[in-house]
Amino acid sequence: MTKRTRPRIVVLCIIISMFLVNFSLVYADAKQDAEDREIGYEDGLKWGDATGSIYGYRDKVNKERSNWERSYKEVKTKVVSEYNLSSQSYPYRSRFQEAFEVGFESGYEKGYRNTTFDSAMSATSIGLEHGEFFGRMLGEKQGRQDYSKGLKSDWQRNLPAESAIIQEYHLKNDSKVYLDAFIDGYKLGYEEEYLFSYRTVNYDVQRVTKEMGIEHGIEAGEQVGSAMGISYYVQGNGNSWQSALSEYESQQQLSSRFLLLRETPQYRLGFLEGFKDGFRSSFSESYQDLNMRVANENVNWKRVNMFEETIAYSETVVNFVSGSQSNNTVKLVELLFESGTVYRDTYIGLLKEEGSFNQLYGSYEPASKVFEVRIFNDLNQTQFRKPVNLNFEYYGSDRAGIYRLINNEWIYQYSTLEEGKIITKIPAMMYTGGKYAVLIDDNYVELSDIVTHWAGKELYAYLRRGYIQGYSDRTFKPNNNISKGDFLNLLSTVRKSSSDELTDQADLNGVVSHEEVELIMQKVLRDSNFSWSEIADKMMYEKYTRSKENYVTRGEAVYMLHELQQAGRLN
Repeated sequence: MTKRTRPRIVVLCIIISMFLVNFSLVYADAKQDAEDREIGYEDGLKWGDATGSIYGYRDKVNKERSNWERSYKEVKTKVVSEYNLSSQSYPYRSRFQEAFEVGFESGYEKGYRNTTFDSAMSATSIGLEHGEFFGRMLGEKQGRQDYSKGLKSDWQRNLPAESAIIQEYHLKNDSKVYLDAFIDGYKLGYEEEYLFSYRTVNYDVQRVTKEMGIEHGIEAGEQVGSAMGISYYVQGNGNSWQSALSEYESQQQLSSRFLLLRETPQYRLGFLEGFKDGFRSSFSESYQDLNMRVANENVNWKRVNMFEETIAYSETVVNFVSGSQSNNTVKLVELLFESGTVYRDTYIGLLKEEGSFNQLYGSYEPASKVFEVRIFNDLNQTQFRKPVNLNFEYYGSDRAGIYRLINNEWIYQYSTLEEGKIITKIPAMMYTGGKYAVLIDDNYVELSDIVTHWAGKELYAYLRRGYIQGYSDRTFKPNNNISKGDFLNLLSTVRKSSSDELTDQADLNGVVSHEEVELIMQKVLRDSNFSWSEIADKMMYEKYTRSKENYVTRGEAVYMLHELQQAGRLN
């Protein structure tokens, strides 16, 4: 192992140690909730699509106008009871209902669009199909319930009366042919599914107990095996899953760690078998994968010091044209360091986050993958004494910008467009790394009087972040004095917190003076030495602009907050 990878290994060791300490405490509940949400969504989408398709067919048969929302109102109130959701966990139930509506809309449109009914026979066929669908749903549910209650198999016991079926599925407004066929299909589907479910439920109970234990054991084993594989690699241990498993079990027996003594013998046996299999495969895979990733990622790491340096991320694209392969190398992102930016030798990496197009970006549209700038030294940070250029390859809308992920929120960074690229500057500061992406925002409203203002860059950044808005004439009037109330509102918006603790001063509608701003910011920054002169000097030095006398303008307020935020002082 080279000296280049040692700091990274220290970081990974800390992360893995923290993970292993907490893993056994939170695994069961968190894993079950996640599984319930996933299954609930899949089930809701499936049944919603099937049900919507039937209602789409029905409306087309009855020559109703296509309106999925009208039909959905008929079934929405019955979803919980029809699918026995009250007996399910809240994560399953909420995701089922959410996906059911999505599936219903899609299924309805397909059902309405694809329906053909040129004769009475087609209406009969459709009625049989629809009735059988709903009958099977209820029959399955009732068969399982009767078995669980210890009742004798009798499919006619709870079969709804024909009048109840007609009322439940609003059949009075359908054709007589469709109605009769629906009822016949309903009874047929109910009987077949009731008997099938009743006869197989005992087998399912016995089988599922053992299989569930194996499945859960594999999942748990894979989680732990993966963590132990990474831990063994970064600690410099060999690729030995047996040694790792023995070490893990020596800390606490699996039976007590995963509360298996409360389970049935079948489940417990299955869990232990599955855990071993999952641990073995996941340990080796994670160990070998990390070995390869460290080697590959180090290709894109560079040691940066006082000299000028560029770190670029290029990607090779393989194309096949007329059966022949061709490779194109594209430079996607680069970091440009001027000489004198970094004095302490530091490894800095530029890494692409795989699958990042699948992340949530709110109203933004992603125009690039997510790239991470990572600092690799003993402190995981370094001092940038000059701004660093971050360039993305980009062709497209001028409403794009480079955004940074901060506290799970994408925050706009002031960006400029040049031919074939979009650029932002990472400011001179103590830097700990970050994740960046190019996103397009089609929702913000341009303001006509900020571009040429001396604080145009800061005003535009706050406009794109949604911190400020213009007047109805699409101006901001940055040279006007800002009222105390508007200043406090802006401050609370930037901090994403209430300004109640700052509103004990009178006359919120009056303009705010330099002295009042000092008092407010000293309290917010917890810095009794903060002075407006600090901002005034910065304006003069960097913007060649003299601070207005006595009162703070709207542009000056934005400039001050932007600079404090960039320096990490305002949070």
